[in-house]
Amino acid sequence: MNRELQASEFEKFINKEVTPGHSIGNQVYLMDEFILKSPIKGLDFIADENLFIEVLSGKGYITVNGAQHAVNGHCLISYLKGQRIQAKVTSKKSVIRGLAFSDEFMVDLYRSAIKFNEIRSSIITNPVTDLGEGQIIGIKAYVSALMDIATKGRLPNSLICAKLITLALFYGPLYG
Repeated sequence: MNRELQASEFEKFINKEVTPGHSIGNQVYLMDEFILKSPIKGLDFIADENLFIEVLSGKGYITVNGAQHAVNGHCLISYLKGQRIQAKVTSKKSVIRGLAFSDEFMVDLYRSAIKFNEIRSSIITNPVTDLGEGQIIGIKAYVSALMDIATKGRLPNSLICAKLITLALFYGPLYG
């Protein structure tokens, strides 16, 4: 579903206000694919969740804890809870989709895999990860699987399934 995203709608997502069927418990929040037409100039906030924004197209800049990073084309922007984020979209047409994970969700993952400490350190150093073709396919399948879990409602093992496929993504196409 492509539609234009206004800054206020993006702010709702980062504040965990999502449409029905776009969350798994109170730990995973999903944002559909949206077209940005330069509405996010000067966005400035402190992340209260761990945010992962997939940029499918577009250019801009983000500043995380005072360090500026260029965003150019297909990439994944990762923000950890507590980081100060400033964003400026410079292209007239950008396309993004997003995920937000609670700290509880991420801590459980950190406990499950030693590699997550390396990934966390990597995100702090460079929150923008350029994506290759295999990574793009992996993220698309991952988001589709999470959305499928979310739309089925509160199943007993929904969070466990979400954590397992997140581990598979991080060990496979994303950082494997």
